[in-house]
Amino acid sequence: MPEDRLLRLIAAIYDAVTDDDAYAGLAELLAAETGATHAWFPLCDAQGELLGVPMHNFPVADVIGPYGAHYAKIDPWKLALDMLPAGRPWRLDGLVPVERMLRSEIYNDLIEPTTGGVVHCMGTPFVAHDSRGTLSLMRSQRAGSFDDDDEALVARLAPHLGQMLSLRTRLQGSGRRALYAEDALDTVPFGVLRCRVDGRVTFANRQARAIFDANDGLRTSPLLECALRSAQAALLTRLRAVVRGVVAESALQVERPSGAPSYRVIILPFATSQRTGDDEALVFVHDPMTQDAGLQQRAAELFGLSPAEADLAVGLAQGETVQEIADRRQVRISTVRSQLQSALAKTGAARQADLIRAVLSVGTARRL
Repeated sequence: MPEDRLLRLIAAIYDAVTDDDAYAGLAELLAAETGATHAWFPLCDAQGELLGVPMHNFPVADVIGPYGAHYAKIDPWKLALDMLPAGRPWRLDGLVPVERMLRSEIYNDLIEPTTGGVVHCMGTPFVAHDSRGTLSLMRSQRAGSFDDDDEALVARLAPHLGQMLSLRTRLQGSGRRALYAEDALDTVPFGVLRCRVDGRVTFANRQARAIFDANDGLRTSPLLECALRSAQAALLTRLRAVVRGVVAESALQVERPSGAPSYRVIILPFATSQRTGDDEALVFVHDPMTQDAGLQQRAAELFGLSPAEADLAVGLAQGETVQEIADRRQVRISTVRSQLQSALAKTGAARQADLIRAVLSVGTARRL
């Protein structure tokens, strides 16, 4: 699959954290990418209460009630998936042969009447804190079994799906999802801002507000302002370029009158602006004097990065350049570039901006 297409899928997955429409559309989206004729993606809390069931090609009213009341307990596919490790896809034809499925009660009473006869299933179980979800992609006998490419695609998406479910489960406990999402950003160790094209700040997390209160190089009036006029011009120029799509991302350092190490500022497009029509960007402000000791380890565990790759990814997210990282490590820049290509491949990112987003999403989830 082309990397740009994969990145669009990953972006759609993270949209589903707080966007109910995006969440409801996940089953259909993933079905289309894998050639599944039917799909569903139930998420339940620790008490078994259903938090949501994105579906594709299922008559909702005819399925949810009977399945929860009776068939979930005898569903051969569900019983098989409950015994398998979470976080990766499983093609179930070997565990639940087609002949056995055709003879099962759930197939004859529920699946065949509502689907026309799906017999192949690739399931991916997820455990998200105190909840559990299962992505089930299904095909009819005529469509045939899932293949290695289908499994590889879902395997690449699985870490992002798990992260999305983890965040969504925590936010689902309250109807005030937007407020909870903003509260979650207060836990990260760097400033997170949302800015309009003119520099007006529409959101600032706790760390950003602390940076403004310190008035040591950055402040808001409510426009985002730098203490040095030259830095202010550079900041607004880069902000406009990102918001208007002239560049995919931008970064700069902002000097501090106190003489403390400069703030490292990264500017990325704000995806929601494409849906609302607002011209905004996400601005991340890293203070080198503030460190998140566990971020590198979490990034390594989530994406399977080596220690060097995780150090590189976190360094980029904190505003370092590839050359600065090479200088810090006292290695050739070609070595760091090779590690960058490996980190991009493992995270499903096509460019540095996407890698930075992936690392920052790990930071956001650290206390959820």
